[in-house]
Amino acid sequence: MPIKIEDGWKCAICDEIFPRDIDALSHEQQHDIIYVPIKSSDLFRLIQFIFTKDESLLTESLMKTLLKYSARL
Repeated sequence: MPIKIEDGWKCAICDEIFPRDIDALSHEQQHDIIYVPIKSSDLFRLIQFIFTKDESLLTESLMKTLLKYSARL
């Protein structure tokens, strides 16, 4: 979602600034972003997994969510 700033609207992905919110929103859609709703605890575990490679951190609920959204691609 574009972020309102003093000079207009900023793309939340690349920080490019646009004069109108609709322009920023249209631009953001070109980044091909997928928003995945996950619990904060799952996000923390995912980050830990990236650094440690400890697969036990990947809970069933986290994997279900990730697989659910990756299947939509």
